[in-house]
Amino acid sequence: MSYDTLLQTALAPVSAHDDIDVVALEDIDVIMGYQETEAEVNALESALSHISRTALGLEALNTYVETAQEQGGMDAMAAGAVIAGADGMLSAFGGLQVVETMPSMESFEGDGGRVTATQVANEAITDTIKKLWEKFVTMLKNAQKAVMKWFDENISMVGRLSKSAQKLSEQASKATGTPEKDKLEVKGGQYLKKGDKLGDVKVADLQAFTKQMKDILFSKKLLDAGLSFGKELAATPTDKMNGDWAKNELVRMFRSYNGDVLTTYGMKPNAVKDKRLPKADGATVHAVELALGNAFMASVIKDNKPANVTIYGSQNPESKEKLESKALSASEAGSMADAVVALCDVILDGKNANRDAEKLDSEMEKNGNNLVKAANSNKELKGEDARRLTGLIDSIGTITRNQRMINRDLVKQASQTASAAYSFALASVKNLKEAK
Repeated sequence: MSYDTLLQTALAPVSAHDDIDVVALEDIDVIMGYQETEAEVNALESALSHISRTALGLEALNTYVETAQEQGGMDAMAAGAVIAGADGMLSAFGGLQVVETMPSMESFEGDGGRVTATQVANEAITDTIKKLWEKFVTMLKNAQKAVMKWFDENISMVGRLSKSAQKLSEQASKATGTPEKDKLEVKGGQYLKKGDKLGDVKVADLQAFTKQMKDILFSKKLLDAGLSFGKELAATPTDKMNGDWAKNELVRMFRSYNGDVLTTYGMKPNAVKDKRLPKADGATVHAVELALGNAFMASVIKDNKPANVTIYGSQNPESKEKLESKALSASEAGSMADAVVALCDVILDGKNANRDAEKLDSEMEKNGNNLVKAANSNKELKGEDARRLTGLIDSIGTITRNQRMINRDLVKQASQTASAAYSFALASVKNLKEAK
């Protein structure tokens, strides 16, 4: 299902059997060139982000409506601005036509009807916000399913690559001769860069990258941090989630989670100088470089919320940049092939660990459903109290996204790095020429 369709159906009535179909990823031939179809994964992640931003935007707008209601209601001009703002935020979902109970502009013209019309507007926007968060929680499960399908497909291809690299190692051990060409083009060389330059492709560099991936890929510490947060949240009754709890216990929970995220990946402030680094804008940014691929991880922490982690790397397998490196000897090519096998092993070892992430998905889904239920059942829940619960749903989304997408993007980077190293080792073996 496309990104636009996901949004347009987000506020549509849901049947008991409604579910988002996940498009199976097309076969990826890592030997001939790493090609992947991940439209469904990206569409779901983008839709989740859009729903979250829209719901938070409507909540901010509704704060003004609540204040106006307390002061005698909105006049026609103010109501027009609110209606236009809400319609704009909901344009991707079908506009204000999805908010059936929104009062007309005429309702705000008479002094006597302003308070009632403002109250109806407040209730209509509140109801729409709750529906968005309800769909958000439902979509989290579908996002996890889509990523799991991606992993299954990728793991299969990495297995094929590992077997090919093993055969190449055997072939290189029997090869004789010297390199015919001093330099060879490195297909996918952007994944083998150190910093923003390629230099000579070296086995030691791939081994360093493999060690880093072994330390951070499918980290149990990240999973445990998410589960710990989820279980503590589940143990707190929603009627106890008041302002004092948020300022003390919730902040402590977020700081504990964020501390585990930063230490798991070794992210530090000012550790990376790169124009792709996200702007702080009132947030704290921590980062760490990956050993290869001109790539880094960055964490953005703002307003005592969960760290939002993103991988910035060479995610374009079809780069037209022509890169060359000194050709490998037979023994070097064999060692490179062995290093590729070792990197593939790290990726393949994470298959079961990635399945463990479903535990976090299940825990957070229960939390999300409880928060949605609490928000929907309590009609008197307004203002900061209401936004506190829905803000928690957004935080759940961030924590589950970290679990899904950190590992997905690291596996993607590692798989493409392994494929590029294999391709160069293979080209180097083919470049060997017997002396006459």
